Amino acid sequence: MEYEGIELVPNGNEIPVTYENLHFYIKKITDFKLNNKGLDKFMEYFVKGFKLVVQDEFMLMVLSTFIFNEGKDISLIVNGDSLEKFPIDDFISNLKLQGYNEDDKTIKDLIYILKNDFTNDQLIKFFHFITSLRAPPFNGFSSLNPLICITKITDPDFIDSKHHLPSSSTCFNLLRLPDYKNKDILFKKLTIAIEDKGGFNLA
Repeated sequence: MEYEGIELVPNGNEIPVTYENLHFYIKKITDFKLNNKGLDKFMEYFVKGFKLVVQDEFMLMVLSTFIFNEGKDISLIVNGDSLEKFPIDDFISNLKLQGYNEDDKTIKDLIYILKNDFTNDQLIKFFHFITSLRAPPFNGFSSLNPLICITKITDPDFIDSKHHLPSSSTCFNLLRLPDYKNKDILFKKLTIAIEDKGGFNLA
């Protein structure tokens, strides 16, 4: 996005950027882009584009309400409300399997854990671990591209799989799941993975 004719300081268009004031210039640019002065311009373009795509009057009214809140709730339009009950049935029905099939014990254990053992908060964390998204997509999991895929780890280094954690490639919505063949171990490893404050694994 380009900004023309905006002065960062009074009479800024008459002050050349030199080696001596470069640090001050960078500080002012950073402040402009990260605070409301830059956000206002961004929101202006966002609203114009949103109105071109969405013609529904109610949605436009909701958008206007969010604008008055400085855009802090725009993510609710894009990602939905992370506090809602996680749609686990839709999630499961849109899973792809690679190396596994529906009758494998590890997959059956995973489905049981997701439907019976995990709390709503843990389901959201599990989804975030795989996709990096904070909330389910507004149009359902079938709208994800690519769909969420659970792949079986076949690397020889993972033969003794009970010692390894699940990992994810969020760019591909991919969960790499060792074949634990034990529900208690699977539950423990999944919990450690999704609760890891260090973030998700991009391996």
